[in-house]
Amino acid sequence: MIRNLLGIGVPTIAAVNGPVRMRPELPVLCDVVIASETACFRDAGHFNNGVVPGDGAHVVWPLLLGYNRARYFMLTGQELSAQEALRLGVISEILPGNRLNARAWEIAREMARRTDLTLRYTREVLVGPIRDLMQRYLASGLALEGLAKIDLKGSRMNRPIKSG
Repeated sequence: MIRNLLGIGVPTIAAVNGPVRMRPELPVLCDVVIASETACFRDAGHFNNGVVPGDGAHVVWPLLLGYNRARYFMLTGQELSAQEALRLGVISEILPGNRLNARAWEIAREMARRTDLTLRYTREVLVGPIRDLMQRYLASGLALEGLAKIDLKGSRMNRPIKSG
């Protein structure tokens, strides 16, 4: 999904109207991300659910939040409110839910005033570095995610670590 999103040849807009707790990296990878007051972001489908976040989340969140903040976000299952996401630069605007789609269309119409080449080449320079990072780290991340799911028949490696 991430590769497909990054492969879109023109700028993308995400209008997030409510909680995003599964695959939150998808909307925040758009070029413009706006959200309603009820939006929030949480990576509930990975680490806290026993899954290695190797499907691209391990690349996206450090880019958006910085490495230490991203690791905290992914390891603790922290939920970012719309206000916190705005403060951290994950989203660009917060609007009432009933204004969200109108604002997204307003932004889209403004972008559409540009030439096709301006739209396409701008998209390329904005997402090219992200696509390169994905190309470099996605395969190994997916491999580690898959390996962690393999049932090693009670292997010590496949049991939770006990503290103390």
